[in-house]
Amino acid sequence: GRIGWAALFVRGFALLAVDRPVLRRCHLSFPTARFYDHFESVGSVVIDRDWRGERAPFYCTMRHPEQRTLAEIQERLDRAKSGPLAATGSYRLMLRIARYPMPLRRVLWWAATELSGLLHARRVGTFALSSIAHTGSELIWILSPATSTLSYGPIDPDGQMDVRLFFDHRVYDGAHAGEVLQALEDILNTRV
Repeated sequence: GRIGWAALFVRGFALLAVDRPVLRRCHLSFPTARFYDHFESVGSVVIDRDWRGERAPFYCTMRHPEQRTLAEIQERLDRAKSGPLAATGSYRLMLRIARYPMPLRRVLWWAATELSGLLHARRVGTFALSSIAHTGSELIWILSPATSTLSYGPIDPDGQMDVRLFFDHRVYDGAHAGEVLQALEDILNTRV
């Protein structure tokens, strides 16, 4: 089947993170501010799905995408886009938590993102990907719980594509983000 841009970016970023632990790092705030470096990449792709007659964002998480082929990543994304919601583990968890009252959901979300680096990586991912390029538009700002979030726009007539990296400034700075984007372009043009 056809390999989409999302699969290419997920694999490319995960390959890049193998030798750059900062790309698998998150900032935790409780009980004291600290960093946590996860032992593997966990990609989290935002998928727009229908839920109860409305469009809703779901996170499709994928462990160690650098060890998967592009075909395996694409197959996983295709199932997450069109398969039953209950067939994707991260979706099942989101739907189960959605049944709880709002105050409890907020406490659970806070605990998953601020108490444990392991939980943060498993629930949020070590990096995320969100794009609306299929609509002919692009995102210019994203508020994301992941330390690093990639987004890409549509391909222009010259074959160029804007790629944006949104990142947590507590974990790394803009100079490093620029290096990451350059290295990602190199990996996409060679290893991927």
